Amino acid sequence: MLKISQIALLLNRDHRTIWTTYHSAIKKIKEPFPKKRRDYFIDVNEFSNRNYSILEIVCTHLLELGFSITKISKLLNKHRNTVWSALFRYKNKETG
Repeated sequence: MLKISQIALLLNRDHRTIWTTYHSAIKKIKEPFPKKRRDYFIDVNEFSNRNYSILEIVCTHLLELGFSITKISKLLNKHRNTVWSALFRYKNKETG
C-alpha cells in the first residue's frame, strides 16, 4: 500500500488534496470496486495532467468505456449532474 505522499508524487498532486480526497472517499464508499475488474483501471500518467481535475479524468475514462452518466454517478456516489458537469468541463478544456 502506498503512502499519501507517494500517491501525491505519482499523480502530480498536492499531498493535502490526496489526504482530503482519500478520507472523503472512505466515508462515501458503500462497497469497494471489484478487485478483478480491469475496466476501472486508469493509467496513473493520466492524472498527472494538471489541466483536468481527478473527477473529470475518472468520469471521462468511464464514459469512454461505455458507462452511462447514471452508472458513473452510482459508481462514484456522485449526483448525476455533478458527473455531467465534470464531463462538460473536460470536453470544454479539451477543445478550448
